[in-house]
Amino acid sequence: MNYLAPQTRTYLFQTLDPLHIGTGGTRLGRVDNTVARDPVTRLPKAPGTGISGAVKDAYDLHTLVDAVGRVDPGRRCAGSKGCGKPGCRVCTLFGQAPAEESAAVSKRGLVAFRDAAMVAVPMASMIGPVFLTMDAFARKLGYTGNQPSGLSTPNMAAPAVVKTLEGAKVNLGAFLFESPAGQTININDTTISEKLTFINGVAAPDMEKITGRLAACHAQVFPLLAETAMEVRTSVTIDPKTGAAEKNKLFTYEAVPAGAIFETDLNFLGGPYPADAFGDPETAETLFQDIETYGFPYLAMTGMGGNVTRGFGRVRFLGFWK
Repeated sequence: MNYLAPQTRTYLFQTLDPLHIGTGGTRLGRVDNTVARDPVTRLPKAPGTGISGAVKDAYDLHTLVDAVGRVDPGRRCAGSKGCGKPGCRVCTLFGQAPAEESAAVSKRGLVAFRDAAMVAVPMASMIGPVFLTMDAFARKLGYTGNQPSGLSTPNMAAPAVVKTLEGAKVNLGAFLFESPAGQTININDTTISEKLTFINGVAAPDMEKITGRLAACHAQVFPLLAETAMEVRTSVTIDPKTGAAEKNKLFTYEAVPAGAIFETDLNFLGGPYPADAFGDPETAETLFQDIETYGFPYLAMTGMGGNVTRGFGRVRFLGFWK
């Protein structure tokens, strides 16, 4: 039996719809139902449990179809608890906690998702949408310009196409930032391809559409500006008897806007290679590719988080850092 060492891949995914992964309660303030946030940076995040559950359900969907393309309901795993059947790919990857009356035992999965941090968010400007990010993320993509200043003088680094007013300003919503000539970002397809491995039909030109309109700021400024980019929606409870709005049942909730980019780690936790579920070759690459092929693409249809039946939650995975 081949024992594999722990490995990690850091993936990027982009929201195709507004994303609402709430905190499970309400609070007094501008918004009743807020999204989950990192307690330190205060940036919106997608908890690893939510990502893992959505990917597991999406991955499980492909097991409904057998080798010749026929739907076989008996191949569906038993929801969040797992079926515990020998050789089940879903239980092998994501773990199992079968019911007490079952003969199967609880077992840890081979993969684990970490909380996803928001690294870029689209903002409106006088020249169209601009993707705001932190200086550190822009440098990972290949930007090598001067270091933006601190919070007291929050300069922006951006491509020339994003700059306005004689090429020295960057407009983000109601704000106008200085962007000196030495802080011009130029990231081409070749540079991106050297740093990212793209998946599911995504290519370097797709990422170039984002980096071509990227504005990088200091890490202290990013959470403040990202807060202004959040969507706030209003809903009301409908009385099923009358079909009218119920009195005093108006509430608001916020969502991460469509187009935002998150970064998450997918950890293979190591251990014996599950040959009974995956066969050969005995490498962790097989496990990563299986999730990329059968788990990630479905999230562009099924989505994750709350309100997925109301047009929320679809995401697409772009690729992972080399």
